[in-house]
Amino acid sequence: MTGPADTSHECPGPGCKARVPVDMLACKRHWYQVTAGTRARVWRTYRQQAGGPAHMAAMAQAIREMRT
Repeated sequence: MTGPADTSHECPGPGCKARVPVDMLACKRHWYQVTAGTRARVWRTYRQQAGGPAHMAAMAQAIREMRT
């Protein structure tokens, strides 16, 4: 069950049900399927403006790179 006090979310990797902390995009298995360049872009844009357009685009690219 989820609620306002949740500090985790479901990994966006295909078919993954793992819960990950809110400050992480994905579980370890799926995160390391993402290319190093995209991982770096996710972190860089997170530090610049978490939730901003560049960060959202970087996260979307990372999710596209995840496999089952």
